[in-house]
Amino acid sequence: MSYEPRLIIRKALLDKNKEVFEEEQYNKNEDVAKVAKFLLEVNEYDTIKFDELELVLCYPELSGFNKRVRTKLEELNIDFRIDW
Repeated sequence: MSYEPRLIIRKALLDKNKEVFEEEQYNKNEDVAKVAKFLLEVNEYDTIKFDELELVLCYPELSGFNKRVRTKLEELNIDFRIDW
């Protein structure tokens, strides 16, 4: 059993890329579609707000999926941190 880190993502940057995720959720590549759907839904989960900074906490399970989510965030220059 492997431990998958929690991801802490800037909500404003997720919101900025919402249209990308909306398009990709219908991608023929199942992995691309699954990541897009996850990132669309994650905005509805645990959100923390510090003054004007909003952060989203998410827990992509399974090693491969967690890595694909991180790769997509990096591709779109969405700032995130890994909480080990």
